[in-house]
Amino acid sequence: MNDVGPIELDFPEYYWQALQELGYVQVNSKILLKLSARFGEDAARFAATQQTLRKKGIAKFSRAANMVFEAEALEQATHERVAQYRALKFPEGVKIDDLTCGIGGDLMAIANNRDASGFDVDAGRLKCAHHNLKVYDLRANLRNEDAMESEWNFAYAIADPSRRVTGKRVWNPSDFQPNPILLASRMSDLLLGAIKLSPLLSDQFLQSLSPNLEFISLGRECREVVAWIGKESKPGIWATHVESGESLMRSTVLCQITDPPKRFIYEADPAVIRAHGLSHFKMDQLGEIPGYLTSNRPETSPWLAGFEVVSGPIKNEVELKKELQRFGSSSPVIKARSNQVSVLNLSSKLKLQGKKDCVVIAYDVGKSLRFLIAQRILG
Repeated sequence: MNDVGPIELDFPEYYWQALQELGYVQVNSKILLKLSARFGEDAARFAATQQTLRKKGIAKFSRAANMVFEAEALEQATHERVAQYRALKFPEGVKIDDLTCGIGGDLMAIANNRDASGFDVDAGRLKCAHHNLKVYDLRANLRNEDAMESEWNFAYAIADPSRRVTGKRVWNPSDFQPNPILLASRMSDLLLGAIKLSPLLSDQFLQSLSPNLEFISLGRECREVVAWIGKESKPGIWATHVESGESLMRSTVLCQITDPPKRFIYEADPAVIRAHGLSHFKMDQLGEIPGYLTSNRPETSPWLAGFEVVSGPIKNEVELKKELQRFGSSSPVIKARSNQVSVLNLSSKLKLQGKKDCVVIAYDVGKSLRFLIAQRILG
């Protein structure tokens, strides 16, 4: 056991006094000097930092206004709803260990109505986790240790390897802390373990960790991929839509590529694209890059955002602008699955004065670029 030693888990009272004094007032040098004079520089810095991070934390945590954060850990923290969903994948009532608990995002989810422990080598992050657990009326055993150097006397665990080293983002998985390959090897002896990773990692690397991969969608974003490992893990690759609870398995069948489009265009959820599950919808793929499906029949699915084609295909930007002006378009929303167009550049060229809302969809046909003008299907 690599025990870093006992730590004080509570923040000093004067830190909270400084934060309360600051309230929601916009921080500036004058206010910081005032707080420093009254509570000390450390407390003033704490108050200013937490005011900023709590605003960011609202995007992930329902009780962010009362929580404590650390910038890098908040950036990597799992969204509350995703963490809660993932915790439900473990058997009810079992003890679960969070091997990289950070500020406590995943730990709070697994500590709900069960025993839980959280490891972290960063004492400051453990302080945050300790406070955040209290905000949610939860308890967990916090261990200021490197989990990879500790004895594993548990059967269920989760881990979220850090993708930053000394403050810099790293892209090679072998540089993550802890190393996902070593984690996967060690988790293979557990009943069930979960490693949270970036969905941008290659299929080859992810499948080298586990044949059981889950791409998780929330708010039409592919938030993460989880490598499920251990004796209770069963092979399979799928996408899960947290809001609806629906899951789609990977399909070995490829969609037929078509152009021109049919009456309706459907933009698929990134998680089902990443899990290679588009053929479940039994529609043709529009363009070379997976993501747009097309059909003459209306479809309703939590996985799909629908659009009805107004005009197109259009072969160049000059003709596109003319057609948008003829349609009476306001500045359109740009959607692109193309290697030949910049959404930012195209948006700047299509600032129009019309009143009709519409969407421009760009896609590749071989080496050629095509545009469609479409309107969203409501409902």
